[in-house]
Parts: sequence; C-alpha cells; structure tokens
Amino acid sequence: MRKGMAFGKCREDRMGTFIVLSIVLILIYFAVRSVIRDKKAGKCSGGCAGCSKSCSQTQRDKTN
Repeated sequence: MRKGMAFGKCREDRMGTFIVLSIVLILIYFAVRSVIRDKKAGKCSGGCAGCSKSCSQTQRDKTN
C-alpha cells in the first residue's frame, strides 16, 4: 500500500517539474526567436559597441 502512495507523490512532483520546465522552455523559445528576428531585420541586439554593423552617430549618442 505504501509503495502506491509513494509513487503517487513522486508522480505529482514530476508533474510540477514538467510544468515549470515547459514554461522555461517556452520563454527560451520566444527569447531566441526575438533575437533571430532582430538579426534578420538588421537590428542591433545590444549596444552599438558590440554591433557588427555600424550604428549611426545619433544612435550612439542616445546610448551614451
């Protein structure tokens, strides 16, 4: 009888872990998708110093 109760508790713990893991994976998916879309659109994803494309002088002035 105790084995079934222990298994049920373990199963509930796994369900909570599964839900949290699913939420984290969804957030990572949207973050990566956003970065990829920005790169395809030619946007800088960080400051102008780390950008491979040269930003305009007005953009540099705004960030500094």
